[in-house]
Amino acid sequence: VNVISFMKFLYHYLGIFAKQDRGAIINISSITAVTSSPYNAQYGAGKAYILKMTEAVAYECAKTNVDVLALTAGSTVTPTWLKNMPGGPDGEKARKAAMLPEDVIAEAVEELGKTRSVVAGERNKASVKHFSTNMTADEQAAMMGSYYE
Repeated sequence: VNVISFMKFLYHYLGIFAKQDRGAIINISSITAVTSSPYNAQYGAGKAYILKMTEAVAYECAKTNVDVLALTAGSTVTPTWLKNMPGGPDGEKARKAAMLPEDVIAEAVEELGKTRSVVAGERNKASVKHFSTNMTADEQAAMMGSYYE
């Protein structure tokens, strides 16, 4: 679903927008695309595929009237996210740190046409920077895996 359906929809709508010489696509990736995601590997790998494919296609569309943006979201308060949250202090801490969907989308809309890729939220931007500058791939995998053990 996260790869084959994504590609079919992307190809379909890019074709329509290219013919019209206008349009916009925002594809949603995840912080799990930036690190390894043990116990959640297929989801993380799919989101990494979406992120890199969208960034590449956005470059290809840069000289057209079709705007393409890869949006990398972190924890976002959705019904499914809430259902999967633990109770107690850990769950409460996660809820306070999460973004609201409307804030994630507002940032994407603000950046559409200005950049090809954006990480939503200052906390998420800081996390991505920390992962890439202060942690090895092994350390990232261990950290992410610890959330599911």
